[in-house]
Amino acid sequence: MDSPRHGTHRMRGHLNDRATTPTLFVMGSPEHGGADRHHSVEWLYEALEEQSVESRFVLYPDEGHVFEREANQRNVLSRVIPRADAHLQ
Repeated sequence: MDSPRHGTHRMRGHLNDRATTPTLFVMGSPEHGGADRHHSVEWLYEALEEQSVESRFVLYPDEGHVFEREANQRNVLSRVIPRADAHLQ
């Protein structure tokens, strides 16, 4: 699942309007042991997006806290490496 849309109002008060860091959120499903049972990462993503901060949220519904499937591991790396190259200098 990409780009969730709910609960943004809950994070607005916790986010500084000076946030500018491009952010990639990569999550496994809480149903499989992922760490975000309260959807706080999704709310933070939405709040950053509302402030026009470059951000991306990617949920891997068939993974938990540790990504075990090789195809998903490769997919995560294909997302992380280009972002790191583009934003870390």
